[in-house]
Parts: sequence; C-alpha cells; structure tokens
Amino acid sequence: MPNGFDTAGVENGSGAAAFRDRFVGGHEGPLVLFLGRITFKKGLDLLVEAFSMVIREVPEARLAIVGPDDEALQPSLELQARRLGASAHVDFVGPLYGPDRLAALAAATTWVLPSHTENFGSAAVEAMAAGVPIIVSPEVNLATEIARAQAGLVVPRTPGALRDAIVGLLRDPARRGRLAAGGRTLARRFDRSVVGPQLADAYRFAAERGSSYS
Repeated sequence: MPNGFDTAGVENGSGAAAFRDRFVGGHEGPLVLFLGRITFKKGLDLLVEAFSMVIREVPEARLAIVGPDDEALQPSLELQARRLGASAHVDFVGPLYGPDRLAALAAATTWVLPSHTENFGSAAVEAMAAGVPIIVSPEVNLATEIARAQAGLVVPRTPGALRDAIVGLLRDPARRGRLAAGGRTLARRFDRSVVGPQLADAYRFAAERGSSYS
C-alpha cells in the first residue's frame, strides 16, 4: 500500500522568484534541485561530481541542495564542490517547510535523486506533483513506475550518466514539459483521495478475516 499525499496542495505551488531571491542569489538561469534529507544514501556526492561536469556544458546552471543535514555531510560536500571548482554554482539552503518548500519546487528546472537505495520515494512524488521533471536512479523504489509512465528519467547512478541526463533536460524544454505532465499524472495515483479508500478496504478485509478466527 503506497503512502498517500495531498498532491493537489502541491500542484499549484508559487513563490519561485522569492525562492531564487532569498536562497540562490537571485539566479535566473537553470536551477537543478535536490530536496530531501542530506544523508549518505541519497548519493549527493555523485550529484555534486556530476554537477561539476554539467557546468562545463551549461555554465549558467546552478544546484540548490535543500534539506536537513541528518548525518553532518555538508562540510564534506562543500569541500568536494570546492575541489571540483563548482562551489560558486552550488547552494546549501538547509531545511525548508510549508510555502518555502513549495517555492523551491516551483523554482526548479529539474529535480534529481541519485539514491543508493530508497524504499519508496516520497520526495519524488512531491516533485512530480509540483510539475518538476525528475531524474532518479534505478535504486529508487518508484523508478520502474516512473519509467513506465514516462514521468521522469531513470539513469544509472554514475556521474557521467547524471551529467548527460541533467544537461539533456536543461537544453530541452519540450521534453521537460512532457515529463512534467507525465509526472503529475503519476503523482495523482498517490493522492489521499485514491490511497485512502484502498487503505480502508485493506483494514476492512483484515478485520473481517480476523473476526472469522474469533
């Protein structure tokens, strides 16, 4: 049984300009977004390395990493960005909630999750509901459904593959539009109005089966 989301509440996010002004120095160009917990399993070291390659081809691009630093990884990621010559293009925003979180999604050109493992992918559903074209690794549990629904790109968890996917989307607004539309359609399958009745049916079935053994 999947998690349920208020996808309608995410679909009409606003505040893109305010997010860019407050958190990425008023940047007006392509914005790559990671939004989630900063942990080892999310593969952020791969993303930083890939992004250092992206800016060689799309120098006006910027990466915003939004989320709580659960494992104190930010210093090592900042050091990695400096070593790779990408620090001027990478912003560590910290955790955002409520309207600020939705504004980050509204501002994004694409959203990336190169996880080593992901038992569901709640943040991916949120990004799809917001109409952001997404890039995920095959290890994200929803990857097969995302690929089948043409709701995002599923790419190998290597810096080169991530670079190619990010650059490809940044250069192709028509493809971003198609993936965004597919993502919104897929995300609606996880809306609470859909998942809630399924969950109620599951509990009802379990209760009826349980009563037969009493």
